[in-house]
Amino acid sequence: MLKKYAIFLFIIGALIVFQSTFVYNSITVRDVGPDFLMIIVVAISFFLGSVSGEIFGFITGIIADIISGGLLGLSAFTYTVIGYGVGLLGNKIYGNYYILSIFIVFVATFVKALIMAMLGSLFIKPGYFGFFTHGRIFLEAVMNGVISPLFFLIVYKIENRVTG
Repeated sequence: MLKKYAIFLFIIGALIVFQSTFVYNSITVRDVGPDFLMIIVVAISFFLGSVSGEIFGFITGIIADIISGGLLGLSAFTYTVIGYGVGLLGNKIYGNYYILSIFIVFVATFVKALIMAMLGSLFIKPGYFGFFTHGRIFLEAVMNGVISPLFFLIVYKIENRVTG
């Protein structure tokens, strides 16, 4: 069990480093890129449950907040809520997780934007809805949905290989 968590933390660390590089900037469209961290939190939560989703969501979010220099706790809270919610769904939904991943990540992207916009308008600037301007959130949701089956496959393979 600890080995599995260590592998997932390594993957999250690698994604954090990747999202901080110039290579990530080259895959953006109209200055919008996929949120690899949210996708991996959703995938981990889907397969491991709500408690693991909360833990990985919080760890991922707090590290992202520290590195980005933004409002400390904004991403941590958002990813924790998403991890918990998707973890609850993961235990109740059965079917082809490749197709489910697209829908779940698409909706989770909108939930992330809604939570961040609400908290941003409370703590950063009143009326802050930057995620919803110029179709940014829809573009990010589509990008996240398109690449989510890859992340779900990686988490599924690790989960099956480590647990047996």
